[in-house]
Amino acid sequence: QRAMSNEAPDPENMLNVYILDYLNKQGYNQSADMFLKEASLENDTKPRIDIPDGFIFEWWYVFWDVFFVPNASETIGNNTQNTTSHNDNNQINGNNAQSNCIKLLPTNF
Repeated sequence: QRAMSNEAPDPENMLNVYILDYLNKQGYNQSADMFLKEASLENDTKPRIDIPDGFIFEWWYVFWDVFFVPNASETIGNNTQNTTSHNDNNQINGNNAQSNCIKLLPTNF
């Protein structure tokens, strides 16, 4: 187990770490190699929140659920079936990204 530093991490560096993690976990290997060099990250850099699809992937689904899905009926011409279907599928499959993401946050985050 790693010792946690009392220092706050650099926000830009942490974002870069999570972008690199996302690229690697989604199989964008050439992009990940290029980003690793451009962002000047260490080859063995690991995110604090290490989850199977990547934190940014999970975060995106939380963002999508919160900001897009409630307004989807306005955006797609009052077709609320798409919104309902999306939410129902998340609940049925147990893939509620928001609750999954929150469960994964460390207590000292």
